[in-house]
Amino acid sequence: MRRRISSHRGRGIRFTIVACVAAALAATGIADAASRHGRSHARHHVRARAAANEGGLPYAALSRSPTQADRENEAVVGAAEQNGALQPAEARVLEIDSSGRTWLIPTSTGEVCLGVQPAGQYEALERERGLAHLALGLACAPIAAARSQSIILRIYDEVVGIVPDGVRSVTSTTGDGPPTGETVSDNTYRFAVSDGFQEGTVAFDTSDGAEQVDRF
Repeated sequence: MRRRISSHRGRGIRFTIVACVAAALAATGIADAASRHGRSHARHHVRARAAANEGGLPYAALSRSPTQADRENEAVVGAAEQNGALQPAEARVLEIDSSGRTWLIPTSTGEVCLGVQPAGQYEALERERGLAHLALGLACAPIAAARSQSIILRIYDEVVGIVPDGVRSVTSTTGDGPPTGETVSDNTYRFAVSDGFQEGTVAFDTSDGAEQVDRF
């Protein structure tokens, strides 16, 4: 019989919405921010990697060389202006689609964050709310917790989550609805939810054969 492990929203996972004033960042401002992060990058990199490597990184994407998409990180740089622990130079894009960009962002304090940068209809909704900027949704967890749990974030009528390497699918439930299989691609899954639902679960099998159930 498989072991069943359950975690609740908020247990080891922090949820924040960071206002990234991208429209207000002039080219010189972005350059200054990048320069400041560059100067502190080395010591932050050492601390974060030391914490991560105690049990191994849960996401291979954090070890790959940056791509052009990873370097287009103005939203993450803006978020780091408010949360100094975020490491924009180490952030990696997991997915780009019509909903926006899904980021994997390590911190200097031994955490890893799921970042969702809205685009398309979600960006339009932000602007309708009178915000002249993009919002970067963040959900963060200690790396130790991320090795066996999903990090989950709800953005409007969609739930976005990331799981450790090796997980190919998850099973979601929302409200009283039936379990639904969701495909995982590049550590990322997403599914639509109705406006009225209050809570749900995401379940998957861990590397040791236990069933992990995370609530959101």
